[in-house]
Amino acid sequence: MTEIGLPVLKPDRVITRIFKRIGLIESEDQLLKTVIHGRKFSQETGLPIRYIDIIFAIYGQMVSSAVNNSPLSAV
Repeated sequence: MTEIGLPVLKPDRVITRIFKRIGLIESEDQLLKTVIHGRKFSQETGLPIRYIDIIFAIYGQMVSSAVNNSPLSAV
C-alpha cells in the first residue's frame, strides 16, 4: 500500500514485534494501534510514513540477522 503512495504503516510481523518489544503495544495482534503509533512517529519527526515503515523494517531485519549469525544461535 505504501508503494502506491498511501500514507500508512504496514503493521507486519517485524513492525509489530518491534513495537511490542519497546512497549508501544501490548500484543502483536494490535494492528490498528501499531498503525497509529507509526503515524505519531511520522508526525513528530516530520518524515513520511513510508520512511518510518522502511526504517523499522530495516532495523528488524538487522536485529534478526544479528541474532541468526550469533555464535549462541548454534547452541
